[in-house]
Amino acid sequence: MELIQITAGLIVGILLGKYIEPFYALCFGAVLLIEEIVRYLAVKRINTSLAAVFISLCVGVILINHAAAGGALDDYVDNYCEVTGSVVSIPKFDGENYKYELEAVSIKYCGIEKEIDERIILTAKQKPELDDCISANGFIKEIKSSMNEYGFDARRYYKSKDIEYKM
Repeated sequence: MELIQITAGLIVGILLGKYIEPFYALCFGAVLLIEEIVRYLAVKRINTSLAAVFISLCVGVILINHAAAGGALDDYVDNYCEVTGSVVSIPKFDGENYKYELEAVSIKYCGIEKEIDERIILTAKQKPELDDCISANGFIKEIKSSMNEYGFDARRYYKSKDIEYKM
């Protein structure tokens, strides 16, 4: 039964990881640890199943945030590169440019080409078709977070779609 509770705590932690920063999970874990120490000193008893569930929840939050941190293109951010890949979304026209997702398979920087497996947002004047294989040149940028507390968080939205960069 305890294994099921721990697994449930881990799953909930992973699901909540999109909404909770690791710092808060660590604070929550520290408060729980202090509470359990006080309980042990007062009544010489520890509720191990409850502690295990909450610790597994904290571990889930930390693991999902750690797994989501950093990407394959971090070394190329703010550098002019050539990216090659397939168009995997229908291009949307914003009045000036077309915006679409590219499943990048290679990146070329300073004459050195590297194979990658990264999905990026591409903005261009030309309209590609879905499934076209294209090469594009430009600066790799990280997608920025919301500037105000309640604004749309593009970084979080695109991260949920496994996209961290744009060009």
